[in-house]
Amino acid sequence: MYASMQELQAKDPVRWRGLSRDQRLQEGAQLARQKTVQDVTRAHANTIRDMETKASQLRKLESYAAGTGKGQGQLAALRQRAIFHAGSKGDLSVEIQRKAVFKDFVRRLGDIGGEGKFFGLVQDAREQNDLMRAIRDEPTGRPEIDAAGATVRKVMDEAFQQMNDVGIHINRLDDWHTPQPWDWTKVGADRGQFVKDAMDAVDLDRYIWPDGRPMKPDEVQKLISKSAETLGTNGSNKRGEKEGSGFSGSVGGSRNAPRQLHFKDANAYMAMMDKYGSADNVFSLLVHHLNGVARDVAAARVFGRDADNFFPQLVEKGFANDALAVSGKSPEKRAKALEKLEDLKKRTLKEWQAMRQPDHPGSMPGWVKVSQAIRGLAGASLLGTSTLSAIPDLQMAVGYTHLLGIAKSKILGNVAEGMKPTAENRKNISRLGIVVDGLEGAANRFGSEELGPHAIRFMNHVVHVGSGLRMWDRGMAHGVSASIMDMLGEHVGKSDYATLDPKTKAYLDSRGVTADHWQTWQLADLDKGQDGTRTMLTPDSIYSIPDEKLQPLAEQRVKARDGTATDAEVARETRNLRSEAAQQLLGTALHEVQIGARGGSGATVADQLMMGLDPGARGTWWHEFCSWMLFLKQTPLGIFKSHMFDVPQGMDDWRSAAVYRAKFMAGSAALGALGLTLKNLVLGQDPEDLFTPKGLGKIAIASGGLGMYGDFMFGDKGDHQNGALAKVLGPGATMLEDALQLAFNARDAGLGAAGVEYEKGNEPIKPEHLAAQGLRMVRNYSTPFMRIWYLKAAFNHMVYNQMMDNLSPGYTARVEQRMAQRNQGSWWAAGDALPNRAPNLKTVVGGP
Repeated sequence: MYASMQELQAKDPVRWRGLSRDQRLQEGAQLARQKTVQDVTRAHANTIRDMETKASQLRKLESYAAGTGKGQGQLAALRQRAIFHAGSKGDLSVEIQRKAVFKDFVRRLGDIGGEGKFFGLVQDAREQNDLMRAIRDEPTGRPEIDAAGATVRKVMDEAFQQMNDVGIHINRLDDWHTPQPWDWTKVGADRGQFVKDAMDAVDLDRYIWPDGRPMKPDEVQKLISKSAETLGTNGSNKRGEKEGSGFSGSVGGSRNAPRQLHFKDANAYMAMMDKYGSADNVFSLLVHHLNGVARDVAAARVFGRDADNFFPQLVEKGFANDALAVSGKSPEKRAKALEKLEDLKKRTLKEWQAMRQPDHPGSMPGWVKVSQAIRGLAGASLLGTSTLSAIPDLQMAVGYTHLLGIAKSKILGNVAEGMKPTAENRKNISRLGIVVDGLEGAANRFGSEELGPHAIRFMNHVVHVGSGLRMWDRGMAHGVSASIMDMLGEHVGKSDYATLDPKTKAYLDSRGVTADHWQTWQLADLDKGQDGTRTMLTPDSIYSIPDEKLQPLAEQRVKARDGTATDAEVARETRNLRSEAAQQLLGTALHEVQIGARGGSGATVADQLMMGLDPGARGTWWHEFCSWMLFLKQTPLGIFKSHMFDVPQGMDDWRSAAVYRAKFMAGSAALGALGLTLKNLVLGQDPEDLFTPKGLGKIAIASGGLGMYGDFMFGDKGDHQNGALAKVLGPGATMLEDALQLAFNARDAGLGAAGVEYEKGNEPIKPEHLAAQGLRMVRNYSTPFMRIWYLKAAFNHMVYNQMMDNLSPGYTARVEQRMAQRNQGSWWAAGDALPNRAPNLKTVVGGP
């Protein structure tokens, strides 16, 4: 009743104020009656759907063999259906489905603008405000902006519809199209100021009492103060009171409460978002919101709207069944198997929680942000040469897709197509829904979603783009995804679901593709590509299927489920067929991209937790320790784990697994050798002899997904004079060790200057050497744009080497001496400002 009167008042405030109390109640009651009927109908349908979902999930769980042996276990099967695993053979995981739903929404926002200029560093206030006005359906007088606003409203309407279709009830108010993703730490830092700012920004006419009377300003202020309490504690006050808001037992419960803040206009909204929002531009606000929507839709679609309660129940049931069927020849072995099963249960529940709440602020959010900022600054420097380290990734894409039956020529062609830098090509790739360019892109190389403040994210993004690493990652992701869409389109055009060959049918089953998905795909017109020779099945081709083609299949599904089919039910089923088929296609491609193009996909939930990076533990000493120790190594280690363990273990026999591992290592080794050679060349050095024992060791480490370890484990003493343990752990550990050593030396130099006497052999470092050490620290970890691989040599020779010679006389001579010891020449000598000859490529094979 209250919401109905709010809606009527918002449509015509002047008329509403002129109505008597009885008239307001009467009109509100009429609209409320209509909504009640709709709500009862929807609630009935949702209850039936939830019962069917739970029954289906229980049947599926029971269909797996219970036990703890290889290839057995209901709990293990349930886990892989929730969390991505590279070697899994079951349905698409909820984790991958979340990505598919999210990218299905975001791929259609590529042309709206609102990201700002210069990679989002500079925001155009007029562009931001005009776009928000257009989203709120306030005419701007700029046709292109108004069209962008209409696109956003359409996508947000579809998001709203998909949430309702999976049983997540949303109170739809007029400002549904303008989500309010608050940063709870900003609100909580000064709730009083938030209330004052909100009072200036809200539309007071929108606030009424349940009987229709307008609220007075002080009454509105009390209401906003209550909202500020909830927003400023991230919902903890509501959860502590066991109220139905905050995080309720139902998926999407935090989105279910009617919004309390109704803004006067776009300017007021943007001012509040700029000061208290979780993003600093319109596009990021929408992306943040849609990410949360996608998490809820994916979870509810698979495990029902009560997924956060039902999934743990399934875990306990699967655990109990496996425990009853435990195998082992002796009590000791059975006890050990039960202990492992208990660990699996705990890990599964923790992974589910991490997937559902990836943005958990942690116990010390302020410290987390500082830690992230420092790593982000160092990462912006170290990422500069990662493009060369990523060259072996090509074997990962080619080898894995070849395993799926895709020709090497096709994957290589699609990789090359994905790298074309033209705006039109990037737009076409974005429409496929796999690659979403943005400030978050570089974060995939860190295995996390955050890099600290906006300026730090900007620097990483510039380095990511400027070094060519984003182009490389885009090419890899497009190479895998376009090849999968091509393969599926080719099969769709040739075979009905019932006549598929066993190998193709097994593959589709392993990715959760059903007969309904296949029949929907068959109704789509395939994308022929720019050259007219392609057979791509794309999300756009699926969404372009006319309703009249889908309605017979929709009606058949409804009748099979309910016995009868109303027009409204058929319309909803038609929408679901289309969106589920498109998102199933995206999910299938994303599953393969996660394996074959890991660099552009980011770390999985399972890998993050395995590495000690539980989102819920942010701010703890263990989480921060793991973050530093595995800094920039999460992607290489994930690649190694996927292709040396997960993928081979999913094969049918040990011979196939051994062949796959051998091919992966051999191809990666060849490409790793190329990467090492290019690294030497861009530093101004002739290639190393890679056929020596040390050279072969470097190739082994530089390939197979271990990336930059070769630089640290086999590097000669020089700029990275670190201990063996720090070198093995990687750049995070070497940075910490260098920082500590610099601090200790600075302390000792200060004590020496104060006259403190030292024993012979323990004299403090000289001031000029301390300055050189500080300069080396800055060059290694705080020069984001100067260490891009094609700028690094010029910076070293024209700036860094000369500064080091001034601070530490003889530095250039020592560099040349170390190179001579490893029988390596230099085509750009350390002491020269410009090169003096061409590189000698013969040295790579031991030539003179």
